[in-house]
This record gives sequence, structure tokens and C-alpha cells, in this order.
Amino acid sequence: MSRRLPILMLTLVFLAIIFFGTHIFLNTQLNLYQPWGLTERQKIEDFEYMYDILKDNYAHFYEVKKMYGYDWLEHKKKFKEKIKKTKNNLEFYYALNDILLKLHDGHTRVLDPGTYKYLLESVNLKPYEDILRKSESSYKMWEKIFKNAHEESKLEDYFSRTRKKENVVTEIVVPGKVAYLKIYSFLIDYHKEGEEYKKEREMIYDFLKSIKNYQYLFIDISDNKGGNGQYWLEAIIGPLRDKLKGVEN
Repeated sequence: MSRRLPILMLTLVFLAIIFFGTHIFLNTQLNLYQPWGLTERQKIEDFEYMYDILKDNYAHFYEVKKMYGYDWLEHKKKFKEKIKKTKNNLEFYYALNDILLKLHDGHTRVLDPGTYKYLLESVNLKPYEDILRKSESSYKMWEKIFKNAHEESKLEDYFSRTRKKENVVTEIVVPGKVAYLKIYSFLIDYHKEGEEYKKEREMIYDFLKSIKNYQYLFIDISDNKGGNGQYWLEAIIGPLRDKLKGVEN
């Protein structure tokens, strides 16, 4: 018995080391993929900051009230209660966007990681780039949050997510007389050196040249979600002028 006891104790100690080592390792690994949760106080502070920025700078509160009968600024208390009810970071993100959605302004929202990444790689104006860069570390955390929630669409870059595969549609309605051009989006893939845009621009040029003697051209942007002015000016306005491909300002 005296010989077996040390062996048994060594075995138990060895198993304990494996158990606690594995426990610590798993906790460490899990923490890498479980970003820290914002406290209620931090969420409220973030909301207050957003609210004050909008109150002092947003230009369309009057229009929102006039068109929709909704006084956004008067609902601060209600908004704060909505924020307090959120249980985690992801719910907080959606709560903020629900609040901003009431402004009926598609450009006023909290960026998801995919849109943030697209803008960061696309914006070539220094002040905006500096602002985006300051949030880079925070968006690494948000990437983990969306991955954990299996919301892969929020991680896909904005260009790929919002554009149709066939962005430009051309058609001859009446041969020799009526032509049709439809463009679904004016977004430019700056983050990929404008590869898709350049192809589409050449396609539009070739089509417009082929119908230069037509009497009518219908340009359909009824489903267009906007994008970059450069697209409209270079790919459409430019070739319709006397000097093809030449347009300034």
C-alpha cells in the first residue's frame, strides 16, 4: 500500500494539472472570441454622445417632424429605456439603428463591419479616413460579435452585398430608333481599384456609341440606390456630351 499511494497521488496531481490547464486554455481561447460586453452605463454614455452630436449638427429634424409627424428629439427618454433593455452588444447595435431609423435617413446609421471596411478602403479624403481609422480597433471587436452571431452578411463588404450581379442592362426597344439603359447602382469598387466600374463604364460607352444616331434613349434609374457621383458623370454624362469621355466638375 505504501508504494501504491505515491503513484496514486502522482496520478491525481497529473490529472488535476491536465484538468486545470485545459480549463484555463479553453477559457483563454473562448475569451478571444467572446468580446467584452458593454455595461449599461457605457451604452447610455454612447447613446448620449450620439444624441448630442445629432442635436447640435443634424439638419433635418424639422423635415422629419413635418413629413412624418415625429419629433425625434422629444423621444430621448424613451430611447434611453430601449437602450437599457438590451442584453448584449449586438442588441445594443440594433437598438441604436432602430432609433436612427426613425429619422428616415438611410445615410444616418451605425455602420456594420462590412460597410465600415468598404468605406475605410474606399474613402480617399484624408479627414474622413482619419475619422474611420480611429474606430479600427473597435470594429475588430464588432467583427467577432457578428461572427459569433452567425450574421455573415454584416461582414461582407457593402459593395458586394448591395449590388446586383448584372448592374448594367442595355436593350434595343425599336431598332434604329429607341434604346434603353438601366443601371441599378452607382457604387464604385474603389477598394478593388474600380475593376468592376471600369468594365461597366466601357460597356456603357460601347452601347452609347452604337446608338449615337437613335432618336430616343431611356435611362432608367428607378431602382438605383445611389453611390458615387463619379459614376454618373463619367459613365453617362461624359459620353453624351460632344467630347466623349470628357467632363469636369
